[in-house]
Amino acid sequence: MSSYQNTQTMVDGVIRDIESFRDLIGAKDPAKSGAYGFVPGLDMTNEAKALEEQARKLREGVFQVLFTGGFSSGKSTLLNALMRKNVLRTGINPETAVITKIIFGAEEKVIVYKKAIDSVSGVQKSETLSVSEFFRKYRVDQDDPELFADVDYVQLQQPEEGIAGRLVQFVDSPGTQNSKADDKAARDFAQKASAVVFLINAVKPFELDEKEYIKDHYEDKHLKNLFFVITRIDCVNEGEIPDLESNVKKQLSKVFTTDTGSFDEKLFKNRVFYVNGYGSMTARCGIQTKHPVQDEETGVPEFEDALGQYLTDSDRDKDSIAAYLPKLSTFYFNAARRVEEQEKQYEGGIEKVQNAKNELEDNISRINAIISNIETACQTAAERVIQGTKEAYDDFVSSVDNEWEEHFTANCPKFGVTDVISVAISKDEEKKRLKLKPITDAVQNYTKGKLDTVLAPRLSSVYTDTINKLQNQLTSYQEQLSSLGANVGVEDILKKVYSSAMGVDTSGLGFKPNMFQLFLGLVGSDLDVMAGAMSGQSTNMEMVKKFVLNTALEFVALYVVAWPIGIAMLIGRFVMMVKSIGKTGSTTAINLINGMRADTVKALKEGKTQVVMDSETNIGGAIIRAGVAIAESFKNELADKQTSLETTIANLSREGFDYEEEKVRTDSILKKLLELINDVSVRVTGRNMDLRRIEQLAEGSAEK
Repeated sequence: MSSYQNTQTMVDGVIRDIESFRDLIGAKDPAKSGAYGFVPGLDMTNEAKALEEQARKLREGVFQVLFTGGFSSGKSTLLNALMRKNVLRTGINPETAVITKIIFGAEEKVIVYKKAIDSVSGVQKSETLSVSEFFRKYRVDQDDPELFADVDYVQLQQPEEGIAGRLVQFVDSPGTQNSKADDKAARDFAQKASAVVFLINAVKPFELDEKEYIKDHYEDKHLKNLFFVITRIDCVNEGEIPDLESNVKKQLSKVFTTDTGSFDEKLFKNRVFYVNGYGSMTARCGIQTKHPVQDEETGVPEFEDALGQYLTDSDRDKDSIAAYLPKLSTFYFNAARRVEEQEKQYEGGIEKVQNAKNELEDNISRINAIISNIETACQTAAERVIQGTKEAYDDFVSSVDNEWEEHFTANCPKFGVTDVISVAISKDEEKKRLKLKPITDAVQNYTKGKLDTVLAPRLSSVYTDTINKLQNQLTSYQEQLSSLGANVGVEDILKKVYSSAMGVDTSGLGFKPNMFQLFLGLVGSDLDVMAGAMSGQSTNMEMVKKFVLNTALEFVALYVVAWPIGIAMLIGRFVMMVKSIGKTGSTTAINLINGMRADTVKALKEGKTQVVMDSETNIGGAIIRAGVAIAESFKNELADKQTSLETTIANLSREGFDYEEEKVRTDSILKKLLELINDVSVRVTGRNMDLRRIEQLAEGSAEK
């Protein structure tokens, strides 16, 4: 695939440039002088570490493709075919019910990321296993259906190249019937995915769950990155294929539309594929079968080519890499300031440098105490979030229970004797579900309503009050640090956390951050909201509210809106109650709904543990990570400051030290950094940049 090869060549070149950039600003290393013609290193170890992380992410892939669909739709089989290796066990998704992220070009292993966090670092806990250990330990059976209850997602690493070498990551979603995992896939992966592949079993196409999912997620959305793969086409009689194709077109007519709403025939043909995934897997993996097929007859190569063409068309790959230019530009000007500062130290002489070092050392213990207070404040805030979530959730469940009867007495859907008989005698599960839908919708809507009117305001208050207190504390600590006069460069440190420690791009922000803004940037995920707040378009507290309402409640909705009682369970429960209600048609609906009260409240109570756990991971953990990142950045800056002063003193004290020679070395580093930025620019934009353009990118003032 030449398009993939071209992209891989570009990415490999950018990785080399980033790694060279890392060497040039990192620790001083005479051993690498041969590679550059001078000794590299400016002792900017924090930034160098961040660049190594960026290079690692690039090595793990530029494109992310999410695979989703119903159980037994053939996802694992198709993924094995695309990997050309029988790694995922067929039928594993219903057993594990967990999201699996697959990356290539790395050491073969499985990392199981847990929902729990480390209370000190705020980092997700994880477990590293071999592939065989993973499938042995986490193979779910009927006796242990909750084995994955504490697992967030799994990362499967493969040393072999996949569909496009190392360029593409696969995300295997457990299936649309698993509402919790699928909502997480939609929230955490679908929005970031370069492409989404929805699989449909040709033998049982468009069951009710699938149709509802497609309608809710894809219809009238004008999505260009959505692919449908109709699997197991080999299991359909040849004479039935035209009817299948006609049905597929009918069901997806509102998915593939133009901006004006009309059916887009061309896009439909380029996004819908009929495949024999099993045949392709056996052919590609060399598995002997009774009726072998040629891979080119399976339809998988056509899908593979179309996906590759889409991913590498329209400079999509270059746009992804271009995001590194502002980061590299920021690093360049950080390096230039470091060199300028060191030059001033040399010009000031050894006595002035020694005084600066003494002043810094006099204040280090006080600075470290303030840094510890920052971490403690964030830890305390995280604890408030967890406790507040528990209390708010208890109030929410109590409200659902206490106001149930009053609500449904006034808001009861129609459901009469005829409906009772229809459900009781029907053997068609889909018809039962459709008939009972008004009642299931009524119960779910009531629960959703309580989410909006009881839980959301309480959580908003908890998070807003917590962050408000934290804001005051962080602002006070920042003032204390600034007043020490240790020349630590508070604002520069905060900016560096954005651009390096957390890998957050500051382009477009154009602000001088305070510590609370830094905290929000680390906790929040909506960069557009963050940019608006920091450029004065809204207040800090308005930003907090947006963060709470748009982000913090998502984890609750995951378990409350898609409440724990599944529709299938409801049907069974309703049918049992229907038979005992008798012929009192006027009270049938209210009797059915009241019969579900205890089950619903019980299920919501059981969901509390999961909600609190997710609160700890997504909110409390983020606050702790923010505190750790801020503290680590100050510590690193202090260490770098000390190292710089000590190096300057040692050089000025050393007989034969040539300041002009050192200036040539550092100037050579800055010149090489500019060359590397331009090398990346030429690869992704086709043109060089002058220093003014690089400065604009670093400041976030460059036009797109």
